Amino acid sequence: QLQDNERLAMAFLTSAVQGAGYYPDPTSATPITGFTDLTYGNTAAGQIMVGTTDTTTSSDTLSTVYATTGGDGLLTCQGATYATGSTISVRNTFYVDTTNKTLNCKVDAPSGSSMSATAAPLVTGVASMSVLYNVNTSNSPTPAYQYYAAGSMTAALWPLVKSVRITLNFVNPNASLGGNATIPWVQTRS
Repeated sequence: QLQDNERLAMAFLTSAVQGAGYYPDPTSATPITGFTDLTYGNTAAGQIMVGTTDTTTSSDTLSTVYATTGGDGLLTCQGATYATGSTISVRNTFYVDTTNKTLNCKVDAPSGSSMSATAAPLVTGVASMSVLYNVNTSNSPTPAYQYYAAGSMTAALWPLVKSVRITLNFVNPNASLGGNATIPWVQTRS
């Protein structure tokens, strides 16, 4: 079950990261809209990713933004689609409920779109999450890449993110037998 939960959690996160910045009509001048979220970080117009660190639990959050248009079939992290309407921006926010040990997802979208959804647990047995952002810090022919934690990111760095490195720490069901309390699962996704 632990391995299934590890794979499922990374499948959710991989899908969200790979879909960040998707826009159904690249010829349109309408950018991805920004979101205001005091808990999980604001995104500016055109910004497709943001993360925070909960200073109480030391667990990170990850939010990804994409655009969708009615009937294109794109799924939120909770499995909803936008049935009909013009292009809207959708934000998936992943965080760990460290009390209940679950990876949760919250969906934000413009009011009236019926896409917004309160946080829901996706996977059980998750103790914490850490995210590092791989940023292209130069525009030279041989770009310089550096990993940053959410607390070190600035507004100027968010558009330069090329990939993320996600570590989920799962509750070890055999910890009482003398093992570590958590088991890390690491993935790097572009």
